[in-house]
Amino acid sequence: MIEQENILIVGGGPVGLSVALDLAWRGTKSLLIDRFDGTVDHPRAGGMSVRTMEHCRRWGVADEVRESGFNADFPLNQRFCTSVDGFELATARYPSLAEAPLSDKSPEKMWRCRQMWFDPILSNAAQRSGAELRYCTELVNFEQSDEGVICTLREVESDKTYQVSTRYLVACDGGRSTIREKLGIEMDGEFLGRSLSILFKADLRSAGGGELAERFIIMTPDGPFGTITSMNGHDLWRLIVREDQEGDVDPMVHVRKAIGQADCEVEVLSIMPWRRSQMLAKSYRHGNVFLAGDSAHLMVPTGGFGANTGIGDGVDLAWKLDATIKGWGGTNLLDSYEVERRPIAARNMAAALVNYKSWNPGQELAFVCEGSSRGETARRMIGHELVKATRAEWESTGVALGYDYSGSPLCIEDGTPPLPDDPADYVASARPGRRAPHAWLEDGRSSLDLFGDGYVLLRFKESEQDELVLQEAAKKGVPLKMHDIRDPRMSALYESRLVLVRPDGHVAWRGEEVKHPAYVLDVVTGA
Repeated sequence: MIEQENILIVGGGPVGLSVALDLAWRGTKSLLIDRFDGTVDHPRAGGMSVRTMEHCRRWGVADEVRESGFNADFPLNQRFCTSVDGFELATARYPSLAEAPLSDKSPEKMWRCRQMWFDPILSNAAQRSGAELRYCTELVNFEQSDEGVICTLREVESDKTYQVSTRYLVACDGGRSTIREKLGIEMDGEFLGRSLSILFKADLRSAGGGELAERFIIMTPDGPFGTITSMNGHDLWRLIVREDQEGDVDPMVHVRKAIGQADCEVEVLSIMPWRRSQMLAKSYRHGNVFLAGDSAHLMVPTGGFGANTGIGDGVDLAWKLDATIKGWGGTNLLDSYEVERRPIAARNMAAALVNYKSWNPGQELAFVCEGSSRGETARRMIGHELVKATRAEWESTGVALGYDYSGSPLCIEDGTPPLPDDPADYVASARPGRRAPHAWLEDGRSSLDLFGDGYVLLRFKESEQDELVLQEAAKKGVPLKMHDIRDPRMSALYESRLVLVRPDGHVAWRGEEVKHPAYVLDVVTGA
């Protein structure tokens, strides 16, 4: 007997779990499978952007993320040095998570929640909300038809196979996606080299003569060597080095070189080779199969944009799948997924590549390890340039919040010019396609807390005609609520009497009057 599912998600990493959780939060059940047991032995993702934290806020897990295993009092300094206990070139100083203030741009701030904590948080929340997760289960094969996708699954431990018929299949199965390969979807881009990630335990707090740092960027006379990043703000660290030589290399050799001569105990826990690439799928959809996360895009990790971009994919796709399953989503709604998300991936990839290239100082490093005045001068000059060049990687609010869907068929342009796209700076705007801006309401909530459950029509001044929009939405079965806002500061921020916000928190339309409510609703729902 073939099981019946509306949505099957393949891949239980942050992206697949985000799709399952967002669907469950909206009341739509899905089945997620992963061929592993859900344990994360070697974390990759770990820096949650401001926008990802806003999604976590809506899902009700932001407090769990903040209370996970990273030491919130650990300073987030970024230190350029020849080794942990070697010469310092420069240090970019940043406060700890606890000390960093909230900006006026968001009710949340970026957070450190490594994947071994983040994945279980999402997994537990998804299951509490009604999603079904089957670990140690893999996709063996799938075949599409006009009605959906027939998938053959295998239980890894028992070797038992069975079939599941699903209306939609979501591929969150990583950079080497077997689903993408079977669909024949090619990727454009370039391979930048091999890297090796080494997870180890050590007490580095007393290893160097300088102040504590979340990350040590190791520079040698031969060029950039690698980075040591704190995983928990205590004793767990990850070293990433470029590994282009053939054959096995003792990871301890790399760790000792990065630490220097410091006499501290080191325990290597695991290693993970990986490919440093910039790749973008030519298509995000084939029939009833969708790509999300690394299966759709691979980018260098400088900036931490990969997982956060993938989670953005998951949110965009989830509300559209939910609307389609429930019957109020139009026939063109799912087509907008690629139109909206593929340009964002290309944009974020470009920002990550700029960050990656900025790590090469373009200056002579031959003297950085010298204890002479010549070495001191070289370190000071190069360090100054490195900090200036890499600020964009660490101060990337524009990447996290400044993306928009202004070219989307679901957004109705209002004639205002596009805003500058600065990776470091986010300009709050309610221009259609942009993330609806945050503002604190009189009751203590953020304006973002109003969004997510269907469409929201913000009304800054009353008009008798506004009820026609609600009536038309009810007739079409479109979930729509209206909120009256009387705060003049928020009115000035949103710049129109009426602003229609989508289920994902992006502005779909704004204006002074809805002259043709049926038309507006048809456009924003993909009808």
